[in-house]
Amino acid sequence: MKRTTTAAALAGAFSLGGIPGVAQSGSSGEVDLYAQVHAGLNHFSYEDSSEVTRLTDQGRSRLGVAGRQPLDGEWAAIGQLEWAVGPHLGEDDFSRRISYVGVDGPYGEVAVGAVHAAYKTLGGVRWDPLVTTELQQRRTGGMSGGSFGHNDFVDRAVQYVSPELAGWQLHAQIGTEDDNQDRTDNEDADQAMQQGDVILGVDYTGLPDWQFVAAVMHLDEPFTDVDEDGDTNWKVGARWSPDDFSLAYQYESVEIISGPAGAGRIDNLDDDATNRVGGGEGRFSDAVNHHALIGTYEQGRNTWVLALGHADADGDDEDVTSVTGALVHRPHADFRVYAGVQHQAFDDEIGQVGDAEDDYLTTYAIGARYDFGATF
Repeated sequence: MKRTTTAAALAGAFSLGGIPGVAQSGSSGEVDLYAQVHAGLNHFSYEDSSEVTRLTDQGRSRLGVAGRQPLDGEWAAIGQLEWAVGPHLGEDDFSRRISYVGVDGPYGEVAVGAVHAAYKTLGGVRWDPLVTTELQQRRTGGMSGGSFGHNDFVDRAVQYVSPELAGWQLHAQIGTEDDNQDRTDNEDADQAMQQGDVILGVDYTGLPDWQFVAAVMHLDEPFTDVDEDGDTNWKVGARWSPDDFSLAYQYESVEIISGPAGAGRIDNLDDDATNRVGGGEGRFSDAVNHHALIGTYEQGRNTWVLALGHADADGDDEDVTSVTGALVHRPHADFRVYAGVQHQAFDDEIGQVGDAEDDYLTTYAIGARYDFGATF
C-alpha cells in the first residue's frame, strides 16, 4: 500500500517520527499499523453459585504499530508499540502491552524493553487456538498464568533471538535493573525483570511435521513474602502436525505461584475483581505441575478443537482438570467466530469456600475476532 499523507499523520500520532522509515520520504523502511478486536459472550454454570452470563475480552483486543528500517548490510532497526484496548465492552482500558527497540541482523535479533516472555511464546499459547478466550488452557488447569508463566510480558528486559541453524533456534532474555528491594507479592508488583533473572528457551523444527520446545524461567530472588514460592519454572513440549491434524502436549513444572497477571490463579474462582462467577478461592498454595494436551482438525474453513488440561498441585486437594471442545470457523483469514464448552473439575480445597466436596464449573462460550491492518 502506498503511504499517504493520512498514513504519515497516523504514524506521527503513534510517536514514531524518530524512526527513519516514517520520518523520511522515500525511505525503504516499513511501518505496520494493526489491530485486533475480540468479544465473547460466556455463560458460567458453577455448582455452588448462581449462573452468570458475561461479555468478556480476555485481553485480546489491541492496537499496535511496528517499524522496520534497513541499515547497512543485512542489518535493520526494529521497534514496536502495542496497547490493550477494550472500549467496545464499555471498559476504560488503554494500557501498554509491548514497547521495544532493537536491531535484527545475520547474527540474530537484539531488543530492549517490554516483550513477550519466551517462556510464554515457545509452544504454550502459540499451540492453543482458543487462547485469550474463556476456553483457553492457561489459568484453567492446562497452563500456568502470570507474568512469569503464560501471561502478559516481561518489562525492562534485554532479548536475544538467534538465527535458525539446522532447525534450532535459541531464545534468551535477561533482567538489567537492581532496585535493591525485596521482591514482594503486593499490589505494586510488576513484570520487571531484575538483575540475575533469566529466561532461556530452545525451539527445534528440523523434523518434518514436528516442533519441539523447552524453556526455563529463573528468578534471582523469589517473592520473599510467600513461604511456598520458588524461583524457577520450566517446561517441555512437542507438537505433531501432519496435513490437517495437529496434536500438541506440554508439561510444565511451576514453582513461581506469586506475582502479577494471574500467577497461581484459576480463572473465575479467584475471590477478587477478576472473579466472574464467585464463591471460590482459586489459588494454588504450593508448586504445581501442568499438563496440556491439545488436538485440532482442519476441515475447510473450520477448525475442530479438543483439549485436556490438568493441574497436579503439591498442595493438598488442589488439583484441577478441564475438558474443552470447540469449533472455530474462518470465513476469511482475518475474521473468525467460535463456539465451545469447557468443563472444569476442582478438588475441594480450590473450589467453593467452606465446601468439603469437589466442585465443577461449566463454561459455554461464543465469540468473534477480527484482525486488520496495513503496511506503509
